[in-house]
This record gives sequence, structure tokens and C-alpha cells, in this order.
Amino acid sequence: MCATYWNRGAAVCPNGRMVAMATADEAVHRLLAREVLQPSADRTGLDDAVELLLTEPGEPDRRVRLERRLAVRGETLN
Repeated sequence: MCATYWNRGAAVCPNGRMVAMATADEAVHRLLAREVLQPSADRTGLDDAVELLLTEPGEPDRRVRLERRLAVRGETLN
């Protein structure tokens, strides 16, 4: 059941429904596998982060460091 409901009661959280922990765990695992752990989601986030780092002013060798880190992972900036 909702932790807030359990700890503070229905006045704070109206969700008093219960579900077996194994059922809840399986639902969370499926959601993570479907929505978060997809290669396309990882790649998009990585591309966005690299773009942000490369467009902000910073140290002159930032691109070189990023390229080295990506090379270790088998990836490239281009």
C-alpha cells in the first residue's frame, strides 16, 4: 500500500489499496524495461548531454576528454 497512507493515514493519502509486493515489483520491472532501459532512450539522453556539454563555454580540451570517455564505451560524438 502507499507508504504515506501506511505512515500518516487516509487524511494525508486516500490510496489505501493493497497489492502483493511480488506483483508490485514485477510491474515496476516491466515499466523500467519498457520505458527506461531501451537503447534508443539511452542514446537520446547521451546525445542530448553531449550536445549540451559541447555548446557551453568551458575548458578547451573538454571535447577531447568527452571523446576519450565515449571511445572507452565504443561510441563516438559524430
